[in-house]
Amino acid sequence: MQPPRSLYVALSLCLLATPLTAEVLDRIIVKVNGEILTLSEFQSRQVAALRQAQVPPARQDAYLREQSRALLDAAIDELLITQAAEEEGKEVPEEYLKQVLDSMKKDYNIQSDEEFERRVREEGLTVDDVKRDVKRSILTRRYVAEQVEKKITITDVEARAEYETRKAGEFTAPPTERLAEILVSSKEPDAQARAAQIVTRLRAGEDFAAVARAASIAPSRTSGGDLGTLARRSMNASLVEVVSKLQPGQVSDPIPTKGGYRILKLVSREAAREQAFEEVAEKLRTELRERRRGDAMVALTKRLREHADIEEMVREVPLDVQFNPADTASQPSLGEAASAAEIAPRPKTEDEFVATPGKVRRVAPPSTSPETVPPAATPAATP
Repeated sequence: MQPPRSLYVALSLCLLATPLTAEVLDRIIVKVNGEILTLSEFQSRQVAALRQAQVPPARQDAYLREQSRALLDAAIDELLITQAAEEEGKEVPEEYLKQVLDSMKKDYNIQSDEEFERRVREEGLTVDDVKRDVKRSILTRRYVAEQVEKKITITDVEARAEYETRKAGEFTAPPTERLAEILVSSKEPDAQARAAQIVTRLRAGEDFAAVARAASIAPSRTSGGDLGTLARRSMNASLVEVVSKLQPGQVSDPIPTKGGYRILKLVSREAAREQAFEEVAEKLRTELRERRRGDAMVALTKRLREHADIEEMVREVPLDVQFNPADTASQPSLGEAASAAEIAPRPKTEDEFVATPGKVRRVAPPSTSPETVPPAATPAATP
């Protein structure tokens, strides 16, 4: 059995950064209850965000400036949720962790521990980093599942109420008409009389498509004048007025228009169709569940932040990241797979993590003096 594959995007941003220097690796961006987020980890999240959004190089600096606060908040929230899970005594069994790593090696065709360590190091990570992120991902997912997802229920009454609210606009298809046209050129001698003659011939039973191919100057003549099916709400008022007076198979009088006289045929008509509740019930339940999940996540992280000691160590995070958009089509990095933690089977004898009775995680208090942080590099100007 595979573990669940659904993770909140904000809580599962992957680690994809290229190797950085030792000085940069030691720079601390934020402390959360004594735990740190380094610049290299944050840059990994920046690269992951660029990868996910497939941002072109010319937009990358601007995009990261726009998303910087959201990415930092997501990193802080992930640490808070992981800490909350650990404070409840939840752990990831070593057996399960080993299964995750073994599955990653198999998935990436890695034949040995040495090769795995080398590949991880090429991404600017260590095996311990990968293990940490697997654990964080699992703990985060389970904590969210227990504290948020299991508490969300959508009743039929609630789904039906949502349906009634949105039925008239979203779940009612407008009337549609299939039309055909013949456009008689105004350059023809006595064009209006010519158009009237064509209408007479059509009403006498002559084939509309054949006449359109022979007499129309509109581009639609090649398809026998067929205009396809049009929704009533997409037509202008004058067209609606003409079409609404026709029955299927009927032809309009000549209509003065730019370039000549247009003759319309109503080929068919479909009345407005209302989708039944049963057709959209699952869609509504999913949307309501996602909406409530989002609200609950906001409430959860707000509650965790109220009791947290969060110390941001820099005013502005540098934007010095390198990302090749061509990599968006490649296989996700090992860091990304570690953060998703979604490729290993569950342990056969126990849940993917356990609570140890009586065990409470102690968070070290933050240092009393601010850490000296090298000044952030000046970001390049946005192209």
